[in-house]
Amino acid sequence: MTSSVCPRSSRCQEGHDDNGNIQRGDNISILATFTGASIIKGTSVQDLVNGSTATTDRQELPDFTGTLIPSVRVLQVVNPGLDENGNATGDAVTLTLDLLPEDAQNLILAQQTGTPYIGLLPPGEDGVQIPASTLPVQLLLGKKAIV
Repeated sequence: MTSSVCPRSSRCQEGHDDNGNIQRGDNISILATFTGASIIKGTSVQDLVNGSTATTDRQELPDFTGTLIPSVRVLQVVNPGLDENGNATGDAVTLTLDLLPEDAQNLILAQQTGTPYIGLLPPGEDGVQIPASTLPVQLLLGKKAIV
């Protein structure tokens, strides 16, 4: 691990976890779904943090899912313990990931404001960055999309 990499442990809630399939050394992709997000036009995040922006010109965004981190190596997997009957004592798997500092910041933000998901990548393959997507209305209505 290099000094520019930031290990980050992330807890995956049951239903959004790896079902025991992800192992140390695997590569995963991290996606996130955001609902109720908006953009404040003409300002930067740094302006917002510093409180130096006066604009309230917001543009609401539709709910969307996007690739947060296309590919990251799993450093450690900690599964919940088992009780005397063999049942899990917790509902979360903890993953320690080999993240760059900015990826760690983005993952923390996604955990606080969205719903992150993980996907196991095939051995030896890296993930790809794909454009964010919304759920097409045709899919919701059970109709085929018009191309």
